[in-house]
Order: sequence, then C-alpha cells, then structure tokens
Amino acid sequence: MWKDNEPPRSRESYSLEARLTQDLDAYEQERRPGLDSSWQKIIWQSWKNEDLTGWTDSWKDLNPDWDYRFLLDSQVDEIVFDTFSGVPDLIDTWKAYPKNVLRFDLFRYLFPWAFGGLYADADTTCTQPITYWLAPEMWNETSIHTVIGLEFDGPRDWVSWNRAIDYVQYMMLSKPFSPIMKAAVIETIVRSHRLKEYQNVATLADVDWSFFNVLKTTGPTTFTDACISTMLDECPDLETSADVWRASYARTKPTRLGNTVVMPPPGWFRGSIGIPGQLIHHGQGSWI
Repeated sequence: MWKDNEPPRSRESYSLEARLTQDLDAYEQERRPGLDSSWQKIIWQSWKNEDLTGWTDSWKDLNPDWDYRFLLDSQVDEIVFDTFSGVPDLIDTWKAYPKNVLRFDLFRYLFPWAFGGLYADADTTCTQPITYWLAPEMWNETSIHTVIGLEFDGPRDWVSWNRAIDYVQYMMLSKPFSPIMKAAVIETIVRSHRLKEYQNVATLADVDWSFFNVLKTTGPTTFTDACISTMLDECPDLETSADVWRASYARTKPTRLGNTVVMPPPGWFRGSIGIPGQLIHHGQGSWI
C-alpha cells in the first residue's frame, strides 16, 4: 500500500473516522435494545451467480438449524442502501468503489457486525457442524463476541500480505456489533480514502487498485489489524502485536484472547494442504 513508511494521516482522514464512528454508534444504539447476548444462527454467503452450489450446499446440509442466506451482488447492494442510509460516508464509499472485490471485502465485515452470524466465502466447504467447533462453555460465555481463524502459515514468498501471519477473512463468526467487525469496517473505508490521498488522485475510481493494494487496504491486512487492536484493548497482559501473535500461534485448540476466540490451524485451511478441520477453503478467488 505504502512504498516505505506509512505517511502522516490527514485531518480529513481523522474527520472521516470520527464521522463513521459516530454514525455506526448511532446505528448500534438504535438497534441494540432488545438484543440478547446469544449468537445469531445465520450463515452469510454471496457470489455473483449461483454456480457454486456444490460447495455452498455443505453449509446448509451440516447446519440445518441455521438460517442460510445466500445473496447475489445486487441483493447485497439493496440491503446496504436500505439499512445504512444513516451512514452516508459508508454509502458514498460503497458507490464509489470501482471493483466488486472492494465492496465484497466491506460486506464481509459489515453484515456480521450489523446482523450477527457466520460469514464464509462461497468457495468454502463446511466439513463439521458449526456447533461442534467450540466447547459448550465457550458458546455459552456471553462476553465472547467473535471467532476468527489463523491463516495457514505458508511460504513467505506467498504469504506476503505485510504481516507475519494473518487472521483469515474467508470465514468469521460474530455477534452483532462485534468491536472487531466495527474496527474492520471503519479501517477499510478510512484506508481506502487514505490510499486515494497518497496516490494524489481525485476519486476512488482513479486509485491504482493493484492486487496488493486491495489486500492491504480492504483485505486481510486491514482485518488482521482490526483483530490485533481489539485483542490488545481487551487483554491487559498483551502489550504488542508480537504478543498477540505468540498467544495465537502454535495452538492446538480454540484459544480465548480477551473476548475473541482464535481457531488454531489447520482447523480452517486451504484444500491443497490436506489436513482435516472444520472447513476447507478451496481458494478459487471468490473475492475477485
């Protein structure tokens, strides 16, 4: 994203962050009353057409008691415009994005934050019922708000997203108003506009949205940073991002860090690795 060190933030980027925070807070305050602290049993998936039914069927077949919601791109647009009309910076950014991948990344964070539930890429296969993923005491712990997974620690020439390891964004589970998802929504929008400023172009449509600019602006890097910042806020004994890595990595069972549960590799993994877990990510570019 940035050639060398990250440039100073502009006054406008701080103002944008403040407006987004205020508007999302207002949305939450209006809708939180009446919500309990339980998990919303909703599975969210989206794709440009319905050609991936072989994989998506696995989520319905293994989780019949979950509300399965498959959305086409046009349906996602309609829900965003209807639901978030009170967050004008979000709507304006959504409309200004020139690539579907940018909106798709924002969708991954926005819908679990606003409605709760599990998001999974359309090129994933569920191999174990979701209720088996965590011990009952974790499911029943009311303060836990998000379940995330570690990216497989692959070759450094491939996993070069700007972080030593990443938290996956092809699968995530959260309660409504998860602070991780909120941070990811805000950072995605703010970083998009900062990249526009950095490239000194007039609109988001003029930005050079190269592969790595996408990854580091709306994709795994931004989501990973949102996860780290939230876990640092919630874990007084963790002082740096390196502490979070050490606490997350090399685990053999789900680990609670603050109010977040980190699933260990290889529970969530790519299909080429061949190690059993809760799901398989086939890596067919469902985000492109």
